[in-house]
Amino acid sequence: TMEKKSVTFTEPYVDASSGNVIISPAVPLRNSNDEIVGVLAADIKLTKMVEKINSIKVYNGAGYLFLLDENGVVMSYPEKEFLGKKLAEIKGMEELGKKVEEKKNGTIEYKINNAGYKIKFCQIPETNWIVVIAVENKVINKGLNEIVIKIQVILMLSIIITVLISILIAKTITE
Repeated sequence: TMEKKSVTFTEPYVDASSGNVIISPAVPLRNSNDEIVGVLAADIKLTKMVEKINSIKVYNGAGYLFLLDENGVVMSYPEKEFLGKKLAEIKGMEELGKKVEEKKNGTIEYKINNAGYKIKFCQIPETNWIVVIAVENKVINKGLNEIVIKIQVILMLSIIITVLISILIAKTITE
């Protein structure tokens, strides 16, 4: 809500016209009496972040990773048609989506396209987004934590830059 004094972010969504994943930071503009007199908001494309996530090769292509918002909506996935859809509503992913939404952190075994996968997922506390790594069972057990850390660093840097830009814009407008 705008009652708090810090930047608020919308849930990520897929822009209908461009197909890009978007978040919108908003910050309340206050007068000298600390009353809200307006709101500064902007749309930020997460295209570069999505491209970076999709470009990460997990186990030389034997696995992949993707990103969900806190409600299980797909923000990045190798197949673009999944973007903006709830994982639990995608054919063949229903049970996976339910488990990830329910637990937020964990490791499970799951079949995707008749191949057995080990799925590792964890929620990033600062955003509540969920990073999911899927690796075929035949090539498992190396480096998953390293990949999760890389993704968390990429996401945190993206968020910090967004917050800094929002604050700078808000300061320029209020001065």
